[in-house]
Amino acid sequence: MLPILREQLPANLAAQLPSEVALAPVTVLRRGDAPAVWEGVQLVQDAALALPVAAAVALALALVAAHRRGLLCIILGVVTAALGWA
Repeated sequence: MLPILREQLPANLAAQLPSEVALAPVTVLRRGDAPAVWEGVQLVQDAALALPVAAAVALALALVAAHRRGLLCIILGVVTAALGWA
């Protein structure tokens, strides 16, 4: 059984359970059953790397332009923050 769940049981009940008790894995959905779901998962996983990279590039551009154009820096900063919240 999972140690965290075992700790939540009363001591006398937890002592009665064999140590090899475990939770069996549960399959909720197979790839072949709903390929569109898995394509969406893959898209989100790919975007999880692309969006922070885009935010870092926007921040670098803002820093380069900051010494000459304060307003551009503010605008790019807001865009970078928006990308971070997305």
